[in-house]
Amino acid sequence: MIDIKQISDKALNLLKEVNQAEFFSTDHYRHEPNTKFERNIMIDDFISYLPDKPNKRFYILQIKPHKLEFSNSYNIETDIINLFHPSWFKSMDIYYSILFHEIGHSTGHKKRLNRAYLVNYPNYLITTEKRKCKEEIVAELIALFLSVYFELDDKTLIKCCKYINIYIEKSRDLTSKELVKLVKYAEKSLRYLLGIEKENNPNIKEED
Repeated sequence: MIDIKQISDKALNLLKEVNQAEFFSTDHYRHEPNTKFERNIMIDDFISYLPDKPNKRFYILQIKPHKLEFSNSYNIETDIINLFHPSWFKSMDIYYSILFHEIGHSTGHKKRLNRAYLVNYPNYLITTEKRKCKEEIVAELIALFLSVYFELDDKTLIKCCKYINIYIEKSRDLTSKELVKLVKYAEKSLRYLLGIEKENNPNIKEED
């Protein structure tokens, strides 16, 4: 039996311990691809059996992560996750945590859990900064919960915590009540991804 509360509590306790002022590095990539990367079969199996999973597309190997016009991302309009090839990442744990983040975004799609504020998320010009921050927090909480569940390394867990703290800091007017609600959204998404919460009513939107 999967204990969602235990996963959530462990992740949130770690989040409290990580200093939000600590430097967050986005240097997750190698200068040359590693052709001998080892996949985590357990995580790959989990991803292959995701309920109503989004499409996943790797950039071709020749596209380097250092090219600014490309990024890891989820597009809600096409329901596609774009990722750099795993061989570019410094560790497979980092790769999986970033994939978890994009999968986290995808749970907000209208055919899954239908987070209301994701409607215009791909277009930052018409998405408020607060909505963007809220969604980044939810997606990275999901990544943190899944990273704890699959026992990724401490360095990866700390990366997740720092990322969350950055967006909590950016959203200065985010209340404690709103933050608790975002944690609930992430826990709901975790239950959905792990097959505990199978029902999805697309007519019920999560609040703004």
